[in-house]
Amino acid sequence: MTDVKPGTLASKEFRSRKRCTYGMQTTWREDVARIVRRLWAIGETFHLHQLYEHNEFGDLVRRHPGNHTPREKVRQVLQGLRDEGMLEFIDYNGTYKRLR
Repeated sequence: MTDVKPGTLASKEFRSRKRCTYGMQTTWREDVARIVRRLWAIGETFHLHQLYEHNEFGDLVRRHPGNHTPREKVRQVLQGLRDEGMLEFIDYNGTYKRLR
């Protein structure tokens, strides 16, 4: 293992990729994108509460036990997926559309 100084960007990246409960190294971004792709087809719209209420959200929380604010993290990841062109914000009430 390489030496990573606490508080650096590298240490944050290392923590985000640390081995999760199921033995696979995944990031929040990878997990949320996979859930969105699995639950909604291209062109479909969905609401944030649908994601929170789905069984997959509970699995996501268990995969990343160190995060004590999972809903906030999911919203942050969805913003990143929007910026990457995977999602479109439909409104400010939590409605999204999958673009790819």
